[in-house]
Amino acid sequence: MGRIGQDSAPALAAAIAASLARSNPLVVIDFEHADYVSSAGLRVILDAATRAASQSGMLVLASVCEPVRIALDLGGVLASVPLEASRTDAVARAKQR
Repeated sequence: MGRIGQDSAPALAAAIAASLARSNPLVVIDFEHADYVSSAGLRVILDAATRAASQSGMLVLASVCEPVRIALDLGGVLASVPLEASRTDAVARAKQR
């Protein structure tokens, strides 16, 4: 399993930024192999969701395990970022926007 912490958050931000460079960006972050997210990771996700929405796009999270879901909830991410059980469902949700 992987961790989205202080050390890896900049790489996540850079990967997301590439997707957000397009107009009307639809971004899915698949957490299938992540079992931890720190406040730095939460900040990256919230910033990306805000940027996507400001460009008439959408960010959706997929395959989130329970410990990560709890962190996302406590960090206020789930109030503004949709969560889907699978990558397929997340892609479908993003396309529906």
